[in-house]
Amino acid sequence: MKHLAIIILAAGASSRMGTPKQLLPFQDSTILGRVINNAKNTDIDNIFCVVGANAFIITKAHEKTGIQFIENPEYKNGLSTSIFQALDAILKKIPQLNAAFIILGDQPLIDASMLQKYLELHQQFPEHIIATSYGNHDGVPALFPSTTFTKLKELKGDQGAKEFINTTLEKKQITLPKDAIIDIDTQKEYENLLKQNGL
Repeated sequence: MKHLAIIILAAGASSRMGTPKQLLPFQDSTILGRVINNAKNTDIDNIFCVVGANAFIITKAHEKTGIQFIENPEYKNGLSTSIFQALDAILKKIPQLNAAFIILGDQPLIDASMLQKYLELHQQFPEHIIATSYGNHDGVPALFPSTTFTKLKELKGDQGAKEFINTTLEKKQITLPKDAIIDIDTQKEYENLLKQNGL
């Protein structure tokens, strides 16, 4: 799928963890490394990762993955700045981009087979946002058609994308296992992740 791109958001400072969570060991890689591998095992060729805090060491640790990294110097101003930086950079390289699949760098249990479900639904409904159902709201991973790019680039702060997803009518939902959509923000959540995976 040459005209689609995966955008992995991994620019946060991991303030609640106290150490860069992107680099925490998980399985045969790191938390971010596992997310990257999951993305690489989909049908999408173009994979980008947005980094901000600790950008150099995170990029260096994952340079052998062969994906492209985009640095967001404005990462302290919220998740929306990473989306803007990513779309701005990617559209210069792939001006005919049809859709952007935004995933988080701290959800390593959303594997390639789960990600493929979004692509299959996108093929059926190419003009719709394909979002993840969290029960009382929808969020990322979410696949956005090109018709939404202008709106995405106008988002502000950390909640902009969530508000956009939850107020749009042209949307389809994917439900994933509850343990897969847990994001790893704290040391306790990381310990639980290792325990649940026999590590």
